[in-house]
Amino acid sequence: MQKKNKLGKKHKLIGVIYEEYLHSVLSWKIPVGILIILIVGIMVHYEKQVNNVMNGFEKLVSSSNFNKLLIFAAALPVSLSFADDWCSGRIPYVTIRSSRDSYIKGKIITCILGSWITTMLGLTVYIVYEMIADKGYIYAKYLWYYYGTTYFDAVAVNPFINISIRIITVGAAFAVYVLGGLLISIIIPNRFVAIASPLLIYSVAETFRYLFPKYLVLDRLMASDYLYVRNFKLDRLFGLMTITGYIIILGLLCYWCMDRRMKKEGI
Repeated sequence: MQKKNKLGKKHKLIGVIYEEYLHSVLSWKIPVGILIILIVGIMVHYEKQVNNVMNGFEKLVSSSNFNKLLIFAAALPVSLSFADDWCSGRIPYVTIRSSRDSYIKGKIITCILGSWITTMLGLTVYIVYEMIADKGYIYAKYLWYYYGTTYFDAVAVNPFINISIRIITVGAAFAVYVLGGLLISIIIPNRFVAIASPLLIYSVAETFRYLFPKYLVLDRLMASDYLYVRNFKLDRLFGLMTITGYIIILGLLCYWCMDRRMKKEGI
């Protein structure tokens, strides 16, 4: 009986995720998010006079103003998910077919994966554009200027592996902001709040970033620039693990707040 209940719960959770996938991921929002990231990347290319792929990528993800647009693009497919359901009264109909637990878990998982996928696809398209624009010129010509830095150490790995790890890390970091936005939209279920809260969280985090150790600041974690040890591979790994820790903590908070709000409404 317990195995059947567990299988039933898994099927319900998969059903919620699939429905959210059809509702959010396969809508117009992800292509628009990818397009926004590409347009921002092209703006960086011409404004910052980029001459190689990694240089363009670093300038794209390290600029405060551009980062806000990237976070908006990452949040676009999923940020309105809960607020739309709450304002439209859709939640009771979904939970009847599944369960409250499955609905909440499905929302959180879809929020993380939707923003992560949008960011990774958008940055990948930008990298392809940059490679075409710079004729495959991935690193700066005179790498010895950067000897002893993470930028130089990346060559010892593989340029494509390095870029892939950076894209995954940035996608995970943006998912933290989007998940934080979901948390605020659960507390204040309003469509405007849902779309604006990830940008608000980024602005607050940027303002107070110097009050915290560098290995807790998301901007530094995205760069993974000697946060822990002078080792390229370990810095990338530890940076991604710390970001994953943020995602887990925010995910648990989202679950608790959403469960409490739905119980209060008798859902």
